[in-house]
Amino acid sequence: MRIFILDDCEILRLSISIVLKDEERITSVETGDSRDDACRRVLQSGCDTLLVGLRLRNTNALEIARQLRTAGANICIVALGFSTDLNDVQAMYQAGIDSFVSLSCDNDELISGVLSARRKQHTYDFSITASYDNTLMLP
Repeated sequence: MRIFILDDCEILRLSISIVLKDEERITSVETGDSRDDACRRVLQSGCDTLLVGLRLRNTNALEIARQLRTAGANICIVALGFSTDLNDVQAMYQAGIDSFVSLSCDNDELISGVLSARRKQHTYDFSITASYDNTLMLP
């Protein structure tokens, strides 16, 4: 599995890449921020999975997903955010995002969420996402 992490927070990108590089099923991890050429860099990376922060400086995960889907990208797109972002589930689905992983989860849940999203690519699985009060969130 080849992963590209797209987020404007360098510390977050570095932290997630360190966690994912220890997973043997993940062969490479590249990172980048949301500059104007973000979609081009994702496509040129040859990744099969994109982890993208919902809230970016110059754009957002929904717009990135729309641009990649319009370009015909057949990659798994996983949005990263906090439980307060769950109001956006329907918009994520419509934009072509495959899954959501909460940034408040532990390392094992992050890895599991990414691997699960890749296996279920294009099934739009938001069911594993729960709010702080553990209420299951369904689209």
